[in-house]
Amino acid sequence: MFGVNKPVKEIKVSVTKERFLEESLKAGKKKLHQKKIAPVIIWDFGGQDVFYSTHQTFLTYRAIYLLVLDGSRKLDDPCPFEQYLPGKSGRKTAGDYLKFWINTIVTYCKGSGPGFPKIIIALTHKDKLKAKEVEPRRQQMFNDIEEMFSGSPLLSHLVIQDKMFVNAKDKLDQEMFKIKMIITEQAMKQPTWAKNFLNASFPLN
Repeated sequence: MFGVNKPVKEIKVSVTKERFLEESLKAGKKKLHQKKIAPVIIWDFGGQDVFYSTHQTFLTYRAIYLLVLDGSRKLDDPCPFEQYLPGKSGRKTAGDYLKFWINTIVTYCKGSGPGFPKIIIALTHKDKLKAKEVEPRRQQMFNDIEEMFSGSPLLSHLVIQDKMFVNAKDKLDQEMFKIKMIITEQAMKQPTWAKNFLNASFPLN
């Protein structure tokens, strides 16, 4: 390869026949072959303004969305790193970006039924607040979000009942485990859940 020739004298196999059988027996005892497995693709979306033109390519009604907000700052606090935002000039807040993303997702993801796709909202940076400040901030942020979309059909897309506020630096934070449960629950409620999805491909000459 690449014009380099090297004779191979010996090939070492790291897994012996006995070890392979041993691992196979372990898998059999766990009954992994009897479990129903749902393949999941996780996409960390590029939220920078340079990616705005690609939204319609990657946003799909088959997905569940997780929007993350910095809970150490309020919705009307100015964003420290402002980016271009369609229809908004001057000072931009976290609330402005939240509206933009929710509108974008719902606009490009028509077709799965009323109230779908679901958009889970979670707060982060809990570790930046004092312990006594966490609950008041949690209630204030989610009340402000609910008020922001009150009377709008967009509210039916939001999953905010559990008022998630996490410390992503703490792997034992119980709310991190709760987010996993909420994602699983919302996935099973999807109208497309358990439907066959055909893989199609053709050669491009």
